[in-house]
Amino acid sequence: MSVRADNRFSEFGASVIVAVHNKSPGAAEFGPQNITATSNGQSLKVLAASELDAQVKAQARGYIRATTRSEDVGIETATETFNRDYRFNNYGGCPAGQGNCQVFSDDGGSIYRQDRIDREYEAGNVAIVARQLQSNQALIAQKALRPATVPPEQIAGGVVVIDPPKSGGRVDLTVTFNGQTHTFSFNA
Repeated sequence: MSVRADNRFSEFGASVIVAVHNKSPGAAEFGPQNITATSNGQSLKVLAASELDAQVKAQARGYIRATTRSEDVGIETATETFNRDYRFNNYGGCPAGQGNCQVFSDDGGSIYRQDRIDREYEAGNVAIVARQLQSNQALIAQKALRPATVPPEQIAGGVVVIDPPKSGGRVDLTVTFNGQTHTFSFNA
């Protein structure tokens, strides 16, 4: 068994790589279910692949929803071009081509021009968030711990994230594999 600190998912908490080597003659199951974390007797949340994926999607959805001011988040289409087109073709909730819309005002269109500038800026920001989401998802797919069957003489593992206590202190990480339990401690 091996445990070491890792900084790839540090924005979500203390990230740790956990690896196991199956020395038994048969295959053994290993995954997030084999890991627990505590601090001062209090159980801590351990995030693995599925929880990390849900968390990065929730962050992106929240940001995109706030910038588009819409319930339709559309992460899959959150590209700079898509968002620029959406924003340029919808001014003040008035879709392009819809009649009876007041686009220009008494100010000679300066509000309209400023709105277009703001929408261009927001489109770029949404695209950055979408790229960051895709990058985080690729990292999660490659590195985060997920349930696996470990054949004899094989090694398996991945990164888990522990949400350490706000006050810091000692965190105990307990890993159980193939009937053996090991506890590792670190300061948060």
